[in-house]
Amino acid sequence: MGRPPIGERAMTPAEKQRRYRERKFGNKSVVTKSTATLVREIKELARYERERDVWRQKLEAHAETVRQLKAGFERLEDELNRERALREAAEAKVANAASSDTCELQAELDGVRIELTEVTGRYQKAHAALVLHTEDIFTVAEYKKIVACLHPDRVMSEKEKQRYGEAFSIFSERFGDGKLLKKPPPPPPPRMPETFEEWMDARRRVVEQNRERGKRAAATRARKKPGRQLRDSR
Repeated sequence: MGRPPIGERAMTPAEKQRRYRERKFGNKSVVTKSTATLVREIKELARYERERDVWRQKLEAHAETVRQLKAGFERLEDELNRERALREAAEAKVANAASSDTCELQAELDGVRIELTEVTGRYQKAHAALVLHTEDIFTVAEYKKIVACLHPDRVMSEKEKQRYGEAFSIFSERFGDGKLLKKPPPPPPPRMPETFEEWMDARRRVVEQNRERGKRAAATRARKKPGRQLRDSR
């Protein structure tokens, strides 16, 4: 239970505040401001309000600029994303096309390589067969040398001439037709290109050789017929 009031009843909050002011300030007069001070303060407040309005307008303008820039950035970002998607799609398409072309060229090159291997094998077999078939047979030079040695004009006596003549006739009848003479073996197969770059180099060399051959033929025709113009071979 609280302390009992001093008077007959307890003071109200307003009475407590009034008593507190009387005890603190006493009977001092209320300080009031002069008219000039009030006018100056009113002008200062008006100036502050005007500056506040100006800054508010500037902030609103800056806010609008920021919104426009943000919208522009968003549009640019959308365009960049679309361009990036288109570029990635184009790169993927080019990569797929290049991969398919490379696969086709590789398959074609493998087929050509297999065919070249088969042709080379057949050529080597034919070459070996021809070499075996022409073994132990006279060459043309050997045949001429033996014929020269068996010719009857090399001896003086009639008996020797008859004997040399018979030998010459027999040898000429057996080997004179040239069917059993040793023929020079065929040349070995040339080295064929194995990679795509070697195929392209060989093709370029063949094109250049054909171009040079065409130029020489055109020059020959121009010499034979001076009235014709020599065309540039492209």
